[in-house]
Amino acid sequence: MEEGLSLSDIWKYIMRKKILASILFGGITILLFILILFAYNPVAGRYEATFNYNWYGIENNKFANGKVFNYYDIISIDNVREVKRSDEKFQNIDVNDAIDQLDIRLKDNIYTIYLKKSLLHNKDLDKEFLFNLITMPYKEALNIEFDFSSNFLGYAAANKIATKLDFLQSQIDMLKSGYSGMIAYYGDVALPQKNLSNFYKEFDAFVSNNKISEFRYLAFKNSHMTKEEYKSIVQQTIALESEQELLRTRKESLLTSLRNIYESSNGNTYMDTAIANYLNSLHNLDSRLMKINEDLTLMKNANAGSYDEAESEAFLKEIETYKSEIDAFTKTYKENVQEVLKKNTILNIISFEEYGRISIIFAILISIIFGILCSLFLTFLVSYFSSKKQRNHLL
Repeated sequence: MEEGLSLSDIWKYIMRKKILASILFGGITILLFILILFAYNPVAGRYEATFNYNWYGIENNKFANGKVFNYYDIISIDNVREVKRSDEKFQNIDVNDAIDQLDIRLKDNIYTIYLKKSLLHNKDLDKEFLFNLITMPYKEALNIEFDFSSNFLGYAAANKIATKLDFLQSQIDMLKSGYSGMIAYYGDVALPQKNLSNFYKEFDAFVSNNKISEFRYLAFKNSHMTKEEYKSIVQQTIALESEQELLRTRKESLLTSLRNIYESSNGNTYMDTAIANYLNSLHNLDSRLMKINEDLTLMKNANAGSYDEAESEAFLKEIETYKSEIDAFTKTYKENVQEVLKKNTILNIISFEEYGRISIIFAILISIIFGILCSLFLTFLVSYFSSKKQRNHLL
């Protein structure tokens, strides 16, 4: 190449091949534009989504039913696989590659999920994939299942009427504390049928007649028992009488020891602890003796002919009817809990940003600039060497 070519000389060489320059410019510009849009952009996208959740228990990293919520599970391999299985358009996702490209952070109750590169070479599908991951805990929180039947299971397994009544009382207490707790936490939520407080008042009115206490009294008064309870009581009579005698002897011994300690204490405060221990032991003994006396009374009544199997069966049906009513209130309570929690379960997507891709306008500018530079340079080379070849041929 000749030395000392000026810009005007270079321009003259280019102008000799104007048509070539135009063709090169058009071809390079279009080719580069196509490469940016369909080769670079599909694989260059990076995404960042910020969001937060709100549901009962999330402040303690739990769902409303007590299940632990670990936000790292949002991008777990199980979740990625579940999203992949959910729709055919995600079938091309490489699960292991997705796990490598995903990351998540938590700061000030704001979650940020990152996708470091495109997984599907499609902007809309990549964003939908991330959105599906984000919504998985939210959907789980919306569809939380609760089991309020543990007391009913205990009721069914119990062989004694007193124990059955204890389970029913526990169910009543659970429902009352549940309603009062919801109202204290969420306020008087408006539900489809009526407000939450009205459901509470309706249940409170139902249990205000103290049917459980009435059942206990009638069971004791009339020696009502289950068949299993009757057989067990008869078999336990001797054992309970032996235990009663032993406890009475122990009680007399404790009382004697307590009198001796008190008489010898002379007001010394260090003896207070020993006295307190003895009193506590006496209290436990008295409680057990009272229970034994109650059971023995039932046994004596049963042995004396007070127990009537038919009457006891009829009495048990009354309790069963009451249990069914509590069961109906429990089902209503479960529906109310789920409705209140759904109303207060929120997913808030704050932002969804995309990085790395070249916009169409910027792609046009890059293509034009690069097309101009490349076409001018190539045209100059072609024109220069063509002219040089012609000169050499003339010589």
